[in-house]
Amino acid sequence: MTAADKILQKALAGSKLDTAGWSEIQAGLRDRAFFSAKVEEARVLAEARRMCADVADGRMDASEFRRDMRRALGQAGIDPGDGSVRDLHARARLDLIMDTNVRQARGWAQWREATTPGALAAFPAREFVRVGRRDKERKNWPERWAAAGGRIFGGRMVALKNDPVWTRLSRFGTPYPPFDFNSGMGVHEIDWDEAVELGLLKDDDPPPKMEDRGFNDGLSAKLPKGSEKNMDPFLRETFGAQVSIDGNNVVHWNEHLIRDMLDGTGQSNAPLGKGLYNPDLLKAIGDEDLRRRAGNTGLTISTQWMATHAKKHVAPSGKGGANMPLNPGDFELIPSLWRKPDGVERYSDNEITIWLDTLDGGRLTLGVNLLKGSPTTFRKQKAAGAPSPA
Repeated sequence: MTAADKILQKALAGSKLDTAGWSEIQAGLRDRAFFSAKVEEARVLAEARRMCADVADGRMDASEFRRDMRRALGQAGIDPGDGSVRDLHARARLDLIMDTNVRQARGWAQWREATTPGALAAFPAREFVRVGRRDKERKNWPERWAAAGGRIFGGRMVALKNDPVWTRLSRFGTPYPPFDFNSGMGVHEIDWDEAVELGLLKDDDPPPKMEDRGFNDGLSAKLPKGSEKNMDPFLRETFGAQVSIDGNNVVHWNEHLIRDMLDGTGQSNAPLGKGLYNPDLLKAIGDEDLRRRAGNTGLTISTQWMATHAKKHVAPSGKGGANMPLNPGDFELIPSLWRKPDGVERYSDNEITIWLDTLDGGRLTLGVNLLKGSPTTFRKQKAAGAPSPA
């Protein structure tokens, strides 16, 4: 898996959370979710994710990323702000999004190579070092290193690759760079002889063993014991239909569950819960009983529906070329479409139609049967014109 693949595998996670709020989320979920502080629009995150992957793969440079992201933000109705890092159009904010995601993906790829059995036998440790100059360099890294349980050898911060200091040190809970936003800090490989000389291991010790973490570990995470009462409502309020919490207090990212369904590797159902809670949207449904049910019905996506209804619209069809081809990213937007559509209307006594305009000129249209709590049809049309379910 390349660095670009790593980025594209991240589940979209739109929310109002600021940076401090994201620090409360379990590290595995943070590492495997594509997010930016206080960005709710999943369609914007989808574009940012795609562009970051292009940067990581060398298909786009930084200036092209900024230009295309500003265009996407404008299409999503997000205007320029005060020019600070809180302003999504600002160069500093765009560079932060790009640099953090690309460096994380590359750090992960390098980590995978550096922790193979052969690499661990030759280079069992790493040194925490400065690799990039910053106008305002943080001076407290030795203190942070020590607070995370790291040992200092004559001013050098060195640890075996399986030492928990690496994840404790990281703001993101990952054992590879970057360890903080705009930190300029990285790692240097330490060979076996030097690690023995420093006393990190003995010459006849076996190479350090690494925990076998699959890429998708963390997309489902058990809520810490004792935190259920606080975290359950927090996650539901923050992410809505993007996450589901099962009876065993396990949190699932629904976008990735849906992607796995497309690949034929997922579970049979993805319960998205209640989504249409916006009173202004619900007013568009004239029938009072239908409006009440729309606000109280949970939606479940099934593999059977994927196989028999959704996939038929992957290829473009329809008179006059009205339909556009669906891609995996469009399916990932279903939870966000259910949670926060651009519009909703009555289709029949028991069915509503909801839609979401995408940044490639399309309109995702989803029919929902409120009696069954299940989708009926899903397709993508050119945005001009009213939606009409099949």
